[in-house]
Amino acid sequence: MDRLGYQSIGGYNMMLLELLIIGGIIYFLFRLVAGGRRDAPPKQRESRPGGDMDRQAQEFWNHLRSKEPDTSRQSPGAGSAASAGSSDFNQEEFLQGAKAVYRRVQEAWDKRDLEDIRQFTTKNLFRELESRAREDPDPGETELLLVNARFLESSRQGSEERASVYFDVLLRESGEGPNSKQVREVWTFCREKDNPDSHWKLDGIQPANE
Repeated sequence: MDRLGYQSIGGYNMMLLELLIIGGIIYFLFRLVAGGRRDAPPKQRESRPGGDMDRQAQEFWNHLRSKEPDTSRQSPGAGSAASAGSSDFNQEEFLQGAKAVYRRVQEAWDKRDLEDIRQFTTKNLFRELESRAREDPDPGETELLLVNARFLESSRQGSEERASVYFDVLLRESGEGPNSKQVREVWTFCREKDNPDSHWKLDGIQPANE
């Protein structure tokens, strides 16, 4: 076998080796890409406009749904009306929801967004707030610095169940300078006890007795 023939066979072997190496690299890259696609989380569907607001409202409301106030953990001085409660109620969860609703309603009121407020309030309270909005239609801005809440009492009148929450809030309002002020209010929530589709709604806002 002459030198030319040896070189030709050697060149063929080298070419075959290079092809095997390149093929192995391509196979490895293919497996890597395919595995990455398989492990990647599924793409989430884009939410429709307003979906985030609706979802937030529902999450807030879930804190206030379908359970009765727990009188076994009543705050001091809650009053005799609290005897309507049940030990199944998670008072801390109720307060978390009440504080979330406080912030949401205040934010919506600053914008005079009555449609947002409507989903959190009874018809009677909504009509009252709607009237106040007509008297004072200008939006404002309220900075909530601290929101403390304390469960007061629950009661039942016929099929209606009511629960009250005491709010002690430190806030700052636009147009009134840098000074903060303290606001103490009692918010009353109600629902139809015997209606499984009923959930708590805000029914009254009153200044707290000092």
